[in-house]
Amino acid sequence: MLSVDEAKKIQKERSKKALARFALFALFDAFAAALSYSLLKEKADMKAFWLIAFAVLLALALQIKYSKIYLFMTPKEFTGTVRYYRVLSETVKDNLSHLPGDTYKTHECLYGEMIVENPAGRSRTKKFVYTEEYNKIDIGSIVTILRFIDRPVINRQADIGTADGEGL
Repeated sequence: MLSVDEAKKIQKERSKKALARFALFALFDAFAAALSYSLLKEKADMKAFWLIAFAVLLALALQIKYSKIYLFMTPKEFTGTVRYYRVLSETVKDNLSHLPGDTYKTHECLYGEMIVENPAGRSRTKKFVYTEEYNKIDIGSIVTILRFIDRPVINRQADIGTADGEGL
């Protein structure tokens, strides 16, 4: 189980990787666009320019998705109390083939869904892959949601204070 400090360290590393990956992709896009435009500048008309622009924008959209740079638009850290929590089961296909005669083997996947509300009244919804460590979460538990961490982090220090009766 991760502590909040360990999760923050992991988040810092992942944010650096996302920025570096996106910068590298953007540099590659600019180089490819400049090279293709300079090669096609005299041989083609305006259709080639629009085709290059469309290809660069499509590549940029895919790179935004794969570098996960869009996560910088979410709050870096969100700490609050759990207001809603449930565990759901979903049937997932092992093989996504649509061939005739395929047996479509499946397995059950558990995922958790929770709504966390901070003292200011703002809330966030988090869906995550469920593991046994989340059996300890109840309504009123304090958790932290970090932008590059896939699962909510349970705040142990806050729960320890209330479990001993000090916070009551």
